[in-house]
Parts: sequence; C-alpha cells; structure tokens
Amino acid sequence: MFARLARHSGVAALAVGAVSALAFEPIGFTPLMPIAIALLCALLSRAETARQALLVGWLFGLGQFVVGLNWLPTSFTYQANMPAWLGWLALLLLSIYLAVFPALATGLAWRVGRRNPMALVVALAGTWGLTEWLRATVFTGFAWNPLAASAVGETRFLVPLIGTYGASMFIALVGGGIWLMVERRSRALFAIAAAGIAAGFAIGVIFEPPASASKAVRIVQPNIGQEQKWRPGLADDAFARLGRLSVGGATSPRLLFWPEVAVPQPFQLIDSTGSGASVPLPRHSGRHPFCARATCC
Repeated sequence: MFARLARHSGVAALAVGAVSALAFEPIGFTPLMPIAIALLCALLSRAETARQALLVGWLFGLGQFVVGLNWLPTSFTYQANMPAWLGWLALLLLSIYLAVFPALATGLAWRVGRRNPMALVVALAGTWGLTEWLRATVFTGFAWNPLAASAVGETRFLVPLIGTYGASMFIALVGGGIWLMVERRSRALFAIAAAGIAAGFAIGVIFEPPASASKAVRIVQPNIGQEQKWRPGLADDAFARLGRLSVGGATSPRLLFWPEVAVPQPFQLIDSTGSGASVPLPRHSGRHPFCARATCC
C-alpha cells in the first residue's frame, strides 16, 4: 500500500494533508490525524533526496492549511470595498507560507532518520513540535491548528504535563508507531502500542482533575454578525453586550474569555477617556478584573 503511494508522492502528500484537516473541528474525526502522520512517514521514508523530503512536508502542510483554515475567507466577505474572492487568494498565500514549517520538520527528520525507521519517527515527532513552536513565534506567530488541537479530549491529561507542543509530538509518535507496525508487521510493536494506549487511559484517570478543583470559567459569545462590523456605534454596543453577558448566574467566573477585537481600545486607555457606556463586570477579591468603561473607537 505504502509503495503505491510513493509512486505519486506529491499528489499523495497534498491529499493526505487535506484529509488530515478533517481531524480538526468542526468535523473533529480525531483518528484521521495519526493515520495521516503514518502515511506521511511512509512517504518520507521513500524520499531519495532532501529536496523530496522537503517537498513532501510542504505539500502535506499546504493541503492541511488550505482545508483547515477555510474559515478565513469568510472574514473578507464583510470588509469594506474588498472583493470576496480576495479572501481565497489570501488563504492560499498564507497556506503556502505556513507549509514551510511542516517542510522544515520533514526535511530535518529525513536528514536524521533516513536510514533508520525508528529514528525517523522519533525525529519527526521532535521536529514537528519544534516547528509548531516556531510557527507560533516567527513574525508574531500563527499558532492555529497544532496537531494537539485535533485531539483535545484525548490529550487533556498530557497538556498540563508537557504542553500543547508536547501533545503534538505525542500524536506524531502515535502516527509514526502506526506506520512502523504496518511496515514491519511486528507483533512486538502491536503489543507496545496496546500497552501505550492502556497506559494513556490510566494516566488520564490518574490526572483527571476532581470536579471540586475546577475553576469557574465563562466563555462569552455575543453573537454579533460580521455584517454589522462597520455600523456606527457598534464598538460601544458590543462592549456593553459583552459586559452584560459576563455577569449573572450562580457563581462569578474566575476566568472570562472574550472574542478577538472585542475591546475597542487597550484597557489602560478606556478608563482614562472619561466617556462611553458603563459596563458592569464580575468582581473578584473586591476589584474589577477589567476596566468598566467603553468608548467608541
């Protein structure tokens, strides 16, 4: 099976990357991601040059980002004097750039493990986590869709211990293990994988936080359509709505999550203007966690 894929490695890498994006929400079919990484390992192992290894990773990333970030063009639909088709061009250009990071991961992994399948898997897991961190850091970063985001529930016990990028490495290791099992048809590897899955479930139970230890968290979604973005006075209205939705209920939230660009100005400036609508926000330890005034920007 893997040998047939290798004959058309470029098309296969692009298609596998595109399908892997279905592991992210809203589809959220988690098993697709480790299977996609297994196929990526198969393609990478058959690369004969560093250039081929880089191309396989780049095409895989291109497919994954184009499909996984398909929501981006929607925001262009409501921009003033901007054609909607420009959003799809922006998505393609952004994906072309972001795919450089998976290419770096596969290129470095191939360099380290091209003669040793086990080394290839371990190297790919390490370089994938490293390049995800780079992607989230370079040029202010674009951290969307790390591998760990495809398995939020399954890695909930790992993230507090090793972080998001560590969880991404774990998923890459699982995918690489699948490839090794299929490639070598090894009973020992199947046994190791079964033991690893069992250990993962056990750790999940051990590290599952008790309900009493959980903090009060509130996610506020004001449901304001993008078609209202340019309406005069929206900044004040949206800020007031967010404030109203942030209070009430049986308990006061310890942590509030608001949408991007929900605040019209930096909080340090909002209260100093002396204008705008007063917004009641939940108190903690006798103080507002945020400023309580909004101004129109």
